[in-house]
Amino acid sequence: MKLQLITVFLLFVAHVSVAQVSHSWTQIPIGNADKNGFARLDKLFYKMPLGNNKDADFFLMFSTDPRINMGCTGMYWSIPFFNSRVVRLSESKYEWQSPNLGIYIFNKTKKLGKGGGTTYLLNTNGKWKLNMLRDGTIHIEDTQTVDRYYIYRKGRLVTFRDGPLSDIFKIFYNGDVLFPHSVYNQTQTKEELQFIYNKSGLLFKISLPKVHKFVYINYEDCGTHLSNPHVSSKEKLKSISSIMFIDGTKEEYRYTAEKLKKNRTILTKNGDIKEKVLVNRLESKVNNTTKGFIEWDAETGIIISDAGGDYSIRNPLLDKINTEYNAPIFKTDRLYNNRTKESKISYKKPENKYPEIWEYNSRNAVKVTQNPHTGTQTRTSYIGISGNASMKIRKIEIKARSDKNWQLSVMNTYDALGRKIRSISPNGIKEYKFIGNDKFIYFNSALIRSEHVDKKSKKLTVKLYKDADTILEYIYSEHPNYSLIHRKNNNFVYYKEYAYRWDESRIKYKELSDHSKYIYQYINGYRETLKIFPDGTKELTKYNPSINQYINIKDKNLIDKWYEKITNSNTINNNIH
Repeated sequence: MKLQLITVFLLFVAHVSVAQVSHSWTQIPIGNADKNGFARLDKLFYKMPLGNNKDADFFLMFSTDPRINMGCTGMYWSIPFFNSRVVRLSESKYEWQSPNLGIYIFNKTKKLGKGGGTTYLLNTNGKWKLNMLRDGTIHIEDTQTVDRYYIYRKGRLVTFRDGPLSDIFKIFYNGDVLFPHSVYNQTQTKEELQFIYNKSGLLFKISLPKVHKFVYINYEDCGTHLSNPHVSSKEKLKSISSIMFIDGTKEEYRYTAEKLKKNRTILTKNGDIKEKVLVNRLESKVNNTTKGFIEWDAETGIIISDAGGDYSIRNPLLDKINTEYNAPIFKTDRLYNNRTKESKISYKKPENKYPEIWEYNSRNAVKVTQNPHTGTQTRTSYIGISGNASMKIRKIEIKARSDKNWQLSVMNTYDALGRKIRSISPNGIKEYKFIGNDKFIYFNSALIRSEHVDKKSKKLTVKLYKDADTILEYIYSEHPNYSLIHRKNNNFVYYKEYAYRWDESRIKYKELSDHSKYIYQYINGYRETLKIFPDGTKELTKYNPSINQYINIKDKNLIDKWYEKITNSNTINNNIH
């Protein structure tokens, strides 16, 4: 079994409209390989509520990327949330390395910022701005949403907020060092996280005061071949040997330097080559049960294999063994930004007929993936120029194993505001029209969907036109509940209301055309149902674990207490009482 298997695809630039404090598994496109071909593991230890029904993700990251500095979690490990930086690339350009590994470029404008400072705009669509104040403080703000911002002082993230409904959070550090001391919820005046270090300056305990729990971290001397240029080979290095998570799960890690060299496959434009390299190895246990391993090239950090299969990598920017390494185009990239613009990962698992492939070229804004079972490839082309439609999908093409040429799957067109206005596929043409606050979607000239946003209530109403007589109407509020109204021949059929983060099958309220009502709640995975008949009588069905079956409760007092409790919990909308 592998340490971690993730089979998702990475877009070139994450959308900045989503919270920058969220974790994205798309940064690990295949198996245990990141987009550069380095080995990577992410260990989430806390989802911190932001107050707006979103969370900030705090995780420990294992990475063999030799460019990462050794920090408070020893060799190979870091907490990406606190690596957030603003880096000056030139007089007119800054790079924002957001919490949890987003990368965004801002270009200088002629506008004056706060306090007479300098303003820079996100170069793709300008929806975010970076203000460099005269005192060196940096404010990064969402120009589309009030009160979504990140503040940096002395190169460190010190304050952030994720929108008008979010709490305000402050980060405190130990003196002038970059190691965090605590994360404080200023809105609720409560400490969310506290970081405790040992005498060697290594993080060994993370306190979660809100839930009265801890994460414990242990270290051992790291026995791998050294390749990190930021670390002296004479130093006695430490790396994480175990993590005890708040649920009691204990993960253990063992690092070794393999004595024999191993073949590594390097992908190039002119074919595959093999080189024997020194190998490092990480083995993992969870609650004393062996889970798997990862092996990587000790010199470059490129992944070679894991318990699931073997990797072949092309990254001529960072892989010195690659014959393309000294090509002028990659020399230039290393000189100016050292960021990978061309990469390919092939992952062959013994049980699959074909390797799983993930490949991208940001120069052309093209990504290619391959299905490991069928060999079918998908090529996605993005809009590579700046503007409101930057990095949105331009077209998707499919090529089966037997095909010689790519077949068009979908082609999109956008307006000047970056809104999709047409989508062409072999099945037909989908068109999008915008009138004021309304959006209408047509398929082969027939209306199939409409969307309306009420500016005052901020409610989104979505209508699905299933056929000439059937309309499904979804109503979404700013709170994470939504309702569904089903009409046929303009007659009411049923009304349903769903709860935050419940699956669609988990209805919390339903009203039928005969005016009977159903109220649901879920306790330990079992549904409790209160039926209110048109004449007002009530019937409650609950699961009884002692007899392993559902029972009907007719006691009026018990039913009234249950009904009072659930309606007072604000989980039921006022319009159902």
